[in-house]
Amino acid sequence: MNGFRNKMVKELMNDDYLRVSTDNTVSEVIGKMRSGSVTDAFVMEGDTIRGMVNYHTLLNRRQLPLGSHIDCVMSSIPTLKEDDDIAKAAKYFLTTNTNRLPVISSLNLLLGSVDRANLVKKSLYEGLLDSTDIKTVMNGSPIFVEENAPIKKAITIMKSGGFKSIPVVNSRDIPVGVIGAKDISDFMFGITGHHDKGKADIEKKTTEVRVVDVMKYPPVTAHINDSITVPVNKMLENNISLVIINDDNSRIIGTLRMGDIISEIARHSEDKGVYIEISGLEEDKDYLYQEIYDIFEKELPKIARFYNPTVVSLRFSSAKGDEGVTTCSLKIITDAGHFYAKTEEWNALKAIYISLESITSQVKKKYEKEKSTRKNTIE
Repeated sequence: MNGFRNKMVKELMNDDYLRVSTDNTVSEVIGKMRSGSVTDAFVMEGDTIRGMVNYHTLLNRRQLPLGSHIDCVMSSIPTLKEDDDIAKAAKYFLTTNTNRLPVISSLNLLLGSVDRANLVKKSLYEGLLDSTDIKTVMNGSPIFVEENAPIKKAITIMKSGGFKSIPVVNSRDIPVGVIGAKDISDFMFGITGHHDKGKADIEKKTTEVRVVDVMKYPPVTAHINDSITVPVNKMLENNISLVIINDDNSRIIGTLRMGDIISEIARHSEDKGVYIEISGLEEDKDYLYQEIYDIFEKELPKIARFYNPTVVSLRFSSAKGDEGVTTCSLKIITDAGHFYAKTEEWNALKAIYISLESITSQVKKKYEKEKSTRKNTIE
């Protein structure tokens, strides 16, 4: 799979991006993004890139006045060079919640951009994903929202989990649509006809209006036994980043996001650092972040004895029907593949330890099985 390291960023670079100025207001940038049918924009000061803004950023800062300058909202963003490999680009995408990254020259001038869709398309068409199985890269513990829930619930789920979009299901867990940050942003800023000037009015609307009234439908789905090319091609053809994975009864069994494919590409990076993504932790539990990082610093070397971990994705959510119980969904990507564990516990830190113990056991079993196979082949 070293093909990922032989493909350069300059092969994917394009000039199909939106530039806005640090002097532009939030309202002006939203208008430009909408008229250009884009979800993000580079914030420039002259010829120098200062940051990035997208609908997810705006959703997180929805109480900010529309007349505020965009530099109050923008986030910093890593930059790429033309000769960087696409595996490195994939790893950078994992550190940002954006669809594109800037490519700069040695003089820090903006040369172009690389977007996630082109990165995935290149990997797919070059056959670099041919050996990838849906079951190994999808999220088998999908996060979704009910169709009759208020959109405020969808906002809470998306903010806590860092999602740009989530599936919408009916009472039988059958997907009926998808709701995204852009859909909610359009609604909240009055683009779809619900124009409310006051913060209180907007807050009231997010409580009264149901998800089914804002969502996009029908949802794009794939079957659990499909080839990976099926959902990935659907992403590219429909210009979306989420495909819902269904079982034989059309019920949701998982989700495959473009980010999951990016994670698969990123694990082939020569960069030896481990990227750790944590989402869903409640604001009043922010103090746990350092303890969580300490746990990974202590426990990941146990996995590294067998395979090198490259990406760690940890998501917290409330256990369905059990108030106060936390669901810990842990995915660790190594140079030998993806490993998953899901634990429900009252104590979030204990849940991490249990999940790590499960994954360490899985890794050890895979290593010993491969070692035994190699030994038998030699004999």
